[in-house]
Amino acid sequence: MRAVLQSGAHVMTGARRWLTLWFVALAAMVRMSALAARGESPPAFDRRCIPALTPTRWETRVGGPWADCVAPSSHIPDTAPHRAQNAQWGPRSAVVAPLRRGPHGADCAPWGGTSGRLAGLGATPDSRHGLPVDATADVHHGLQGGQSDPRQATFERMCSGCHEPERVASIRETAAGWTRIVNDMVTRGADGTPEEVRDVISYLVDRSGASAGAGTGMSFRSERPRMAVTGAYETRCGWCHGPTMTGGTGPSILAYIRYHTNVDVASFIRTGRSGMPAVHLTDDALRDVLNDVRALAGTDPVMATGGYTGQRGREANNPLPNAGRGRGSRGEVTGVIVESDEPSTITLTDGRTATGLLRAQSEFTAALITDTRIQLLNKDGARYHEKRIEPRSDWLNYHGSLGAGRYSPLEVINRSTVSRLGVAWMFPMPESARLEVTPVVADGVMYVTGWNEIYALDATTGRQIWTYSEPRHPGLLSEAGTGANRGAALAGERVFMVTDHAHLLAFNRFTGRKLWDVEMGSIHDGYSATVSPLAIGDLVIQGVSGGEEGARGFLDAYRAATGERAWRFYTIPKRGEKGSETWIGQAIDHGCGATWQTGSYDPTLDLVYWGVGNPCPDYTGDERLGDNLYTSSVVALAAKTGELKWYYQFTPHDTHDWDAAQPMVLVDENWQGKARKLLLNANRNGMFYVLDRTNGELLLASKLSTRVTWNLGFDKNGRPIVDPGSISTRDGVAVCPGGGGGANMPDASYNQVTRLFYVRVSDTCGLFVSGDDPLTGSRWFGRGRGGSPEALMALDALQADYPRAFYIRAMDPFTGKKVWDYPMPFGHEGVLSTAGGLVFLGSPNGGLMALDARTGKPAWHVNVGQPLTEASPMTYMVQGKQYIALPGVGVIVAYTLIE
Repeated sequence: MRAVLQSGAHVMTGARRWLTLWFVALAAMVRMSALAARGESPPAFDRRCIPALTPTRWETRVGGPWADCVAPSSHIPDTAPHRAQNAQWGPRSAVVAPLRRGPHGADCAPWGGTSGRLAGLGATPDSRHGLPVDATADVHHGLQGGQSDPRQATFERMCSGCHEPERVASIRETAAGWTRIVNDMVTRGADGTPEEVRDVISYLVDRSGASAGAGTGMSFRSERPRMAVTGAYETRCGWCHGPTMTGGTGPSILAYIRYHTNVDVASFIRTGRSGMPAVHLTDDALRDVLNDVRALAGTDPVMATGGYTGQRGREANNPLPNAGRGRGSRGEVTGVIVESDEPSTITLTDGRTATGLLRAQSEFTAALITDTRIQLLNKDGARYHEKRIEPRSDWLNYHGSLGAGRYSPLEVINRSTVSRLGVAWMFPMPESARLEVTPVVADGVMYVTGWNEIYALDATTGRQIWTYSEPRHPGLLSEAGTGANRGAALAGERVFMVTDHAHLLAFNRFTGRKLWDVEMGSIHDGYSATVSPLAIGDLVIQGVSGGEEGARGFLDAYRAATGERAWRFYTIPKRGEKGSETWIGQAIDHGCGATWQTGSYDPTLDLVYWGVGNPCPDYTGDERLGDNLYTSSVVALAAKTGELKWYYQFTPHDTHDWDAAQPMVLVDENWQGKARKLLLNANRNGMFYVLDRTNGELLLASKLSTRVTWNLGFDKNGRPIVDPGSISTRDGVAVCPGGGGGANMPDASYNQVTRLFYVRVSDTCGLFVSGDDPLTGSRWFGRGRGGSPEALMALDALQADYPRAFYIRAMDPFTGKKVWDYPMPFGHEGVLSTAGGLVFLGSPNGGLMALDARTGKPAWHVNVGQPLTEASPMTYMVQGKQYIALPGVGVIVAYTLIE
């Protein structure tokens, strides 16, 4: 489920709701009695602010300044990509605020200040949350005798819900000071058109006796012309969300509009959410609605934190695209127009000027984009100074290094300091609830991918700099059809990612401009993609999915500059080619062997190492007798040509769905007194392997899972000897490990300090049944059903003294022995180890945890309010501050030490 931010609120259920209502009513009676005792008249309390007495949800029946009394957030995405440190995330539910939350974040009494003055209760003003307004040039010093002051009513409507007029009038402030204060309130949510904001400022200047001209150093007025309202929003949306977007029968959407681009808003309208059906509009009608919500919110797409969106198929020589596509569903092109971006010239505190696109703006930070860099900035009002990013440590690809070790030499966060770890920021990705991405970071900028979307973020704040998205494609049987995308890769000025329909895309990593787009394989031939690219030199190495649909696996290399394909290696040989003799039967034409996890690279040997998936049909080997090369293997390929140098097959004639897609971890260590280049692999077949990566020689093989029944040993050439009794049959065969394997997709880590290998392990057994009952829509994925009574009895016997269990396991790769176990529930989260003596992982029961790398004992844990997904943590450093980041359900969470 999409996460809902619970800030200053509590989720109430059952009896707690009724108890809370009782306290609300009691507080109201006490307050009214106190007023009566002082001889004051209570205001006309509007019953529309009382939540409906329903056991299932809280409803808002409010408008105008009371729109924040009760805010059911279950219909709209979270508001801002930058979250407070103590933000809590929970499942989609109603969020109940305290008695009342002031329009710009302050908790207020239900009827304003002690004076009891709240003009326009329940009104629905024409609220245009404008860009900061400069009223100092238009201040009216008083009125003609006997005239009432209309500015007072505006002030009372906008401000007196929290601020007493008498107390405000006692404050002595310059006109520039009042301008800053009021504009700050507007940015925090106070309702008011630019004219009304100007009236409030001039009213406060007059009441406090300030000089209009005092201290007016600059103008806050937007140079952009105000957008004219077309009426499209009021006609189509206002009946539900209110005429000012602050809530009606439906929730307020004002904050969502402010913090999202037109592409996001258009996708929200056209795809819908739970509680809000999709609305089908023509492009012209949609453009009018977008215009109106921008006018009402007082923001334009440049000021929204979303940055701009690129355009699929755009010419590479156009540096500033002014059109893009939204996140269309079901593969439909949405054709949303995004307004053009205007470069800004700013003056830095050292006197230098810089020109580019201002993005990721907050009160304190911003980013300036040019074609050659992203300049992170700190802000002090209208003054900018460049943010120092050194010392820094980047994480440039999925595994953090070309050797796939998922190890970091950073040690600011260590066993002594980890107790101070806290949430630095959160970035919501509600369109991609299933996140398997490992973020990548360079020069203080983070890049994360979701389902056919990529975001560039300020890695210190989580604020969005730019984003790109394109339509999704229905009917995919692989993980791509569920939104899995494992991340991007960085090389020079480019960032690379794949889409669900097996396209590889390259972007300018500073501007988000798409440089090229190549189709690796057609979805009509069963191809899809989820794997993060591996960028090496001037090449991008890329694998594909499609094993569920009989697609013939391959590994590609593309020129990073142009997208031209340099070579392709097929994991299944054609008939007549070397290796085809290991396929006896008809399955060779659709033998699968997908390359769905990122490999590794040795620059000194110039070899690429990539794991290959299982053959198919997965559990039925009758039409593919033989070893079925090069499935369930690791292949070593010449990086420049794709030529096969050597291979090692972990599971010949696999009938258990034991892909060999696990990381191929490259380590340079002494082996039995001799320096050797090693390859470490924790395999799904339940075994742990050490190979000489120069030639594929097997140096060590030991049990990774506690019980492994299929393997009878190895011949003199290192080939596994498969127990014939473990091959799947129609009656079923009981085998250990089970279908999930010993190690599956979770990423492993080798720590260069402890010299231990860490991996998530399953101790299980399973029943493997062949048959002709494929997954719906596929001839190639599935299994037989049930199993004979004898096979079920055999499985019971195997498991009688071997309970199903899951662990984070530390292995000594030099002996093949287990060092320690940490028990875990079932999950798919990988691990990260650091020089700080810690192993980090996401816990499926709702948190991030750290283990002592030497002992496996828990060192730290935090609950972020929801389960984490099938992803692995990573770490980076900016400004000397170390961060740990990983995805949750629809959110990226970054942690750092709290001072």
